[in-house]
Amino acid sequence: LKRWVTVDAMADSLSAETATPAASAPVRDRPFGRTKSVRELLGGGKAADVLLWKDWKSSAGILVSVAGLWIVFERSGFTLLTILADVLMILISLVFAWAQVSSLLNKPGPAFPALRLSEDVVRSTALRLRDQANRALLLAHDVALGKDYMLLIKVLSTLYLISVVGGWFHFLTLVFTGVLVAFTLPLLYDRYEDQVDAHLSQALAQISHAKSLLEDKMGGLLKKQKQKKVE
Repeated sequence: LKRWVTVDAMADSLSAETATPAASAPVRDRPFGRTKSVRELLGGGKAADVLLWKDWKSSAGILVSVAGLWIVFERSGFTLLTILADVLMILISLVFAWAQVSSLLNKPGPAFPALRLSEDVVRSTALRLRDQANRALLLAHDVALGKDYMLLIKVLSTLYLISVVGGWFHFLTLVFTGVLVAFTLPLLYDRYEDQVDAHLSQALAQISHAKSLLEDKMGGLLKKQKQKKVE
């Protein structure tokens, strides 16, 4: 009995020793204070599995379909509005002909559900649009009155970036590029997360340092201007 007791005690001590480091393992700091995994950030559902190529058949099918549509649009020379109008024209003509032939042959015609927007959906959509519009108007108000010069720099930089990117691609190419990026960047980041986080932390530290220097310079210039006005 004593031997069995000592063996059990040794096993308990070994299990406690092995469990202690895992429990006290330090949590790594992530950029922007992130604590969730890449899959959790993407929603954790089927969409996340598709973007991370967990369901590689669906991922490949979507990417090939989007690439095929982009090639069709590029080679045909038609615009998105033209193709949508042609497709709707063909579909409406086929459905109308189907209904007429079915009535002549005394057969049931095409069954389409009644499409209606509920009042709750319209209200929630309107509230969301109103909130976004109010934020944009408040941002424009702050920029116009010169309350926040850092905000002005951010807005101008974003608009300049949009202008440059818009000059490189037209709309369909930009959409296809966005889809391609969505199917590659999350996968690469999920595989090389530690290396990317290390470089990103260094870049963010340098950006924050440059931002503080710029704020100090701008603050000094504003103080000098105020002193000149007072004099």
